[in-house]
Amino acid sequence: MGARGVARPIDRLHWLTMRRGLGEAGPLAARAEPSDEAPEWLESAVLCVAACTAFLSRMVPGQTVDSPDGRAWYDLVMATWLPFAEIPEWQPPKAAAMVEALARMQTLSWRQRPVIVRNWVTSAISRSRGLRLGDLSADALRLTCGLLDSPAPPELARHYITLPADTAR
Repeated sequence: MGARGVARPIDRLHWLTMRRGLGEAGPLAARAEPSDEAPEWLESAVLCVAACTAFLSRMVPGQTVDSPDGRAWYDLVMATWLPFAEIPEWQPPKAAAMVEALARMQTLSWRQRPVIVRNWVTSAISRSRGLRLGDLSADALRLTCGLLDSPAPPELARHYITLPADTAR
C-alpha cells in the first residue's frame, strides 16, 4: 500500500495475512466444522471461487499485475466448475467483495479448499512460460493458501526454500 493511496492486489493479500497473523478476529476467522460427509459443491461456493479466482487473475499467471494472461487463466480455472454452476464473466472484485468471498471460502470443507488451490496452481503452471510459476504468482497463491488454511501443493511449495526445524530449543 502506497502513500498515494493505491493498493496493489498483492498488498491486499499481505495485509489480510498480517491481520490474521496478529490474531485479529475479523471476517476471515470463521471456521467450518469437520465433517465426514463427502464434500458438495454448492453454487454459492463456486461463485466465491469465481470471485477469488478473478481477484487472483490480476497476479496469476503473469509476472506483472494485470497481465493479459490473467483472463485466460480465469477461464481455464473456472471451466472445472461448469458442472456445478453458471460461471460469471471475468470481473475482478473490489476489495470488500474479495474479503467476503475469502471468508465464505474459508467455511468450506477442509477437503474442498485444497482442491481449489490445486486447480489454481496447476492451471497457473500450464499457462506460464517455462512451466514454472513466476514470483508474483507464487506469492499470491502461497498467501491465499495461508488465508484458506490449505496446504500448498508440491509444485507451489518447491518455489520456496524451507529451513529445517530448529532442534536446539
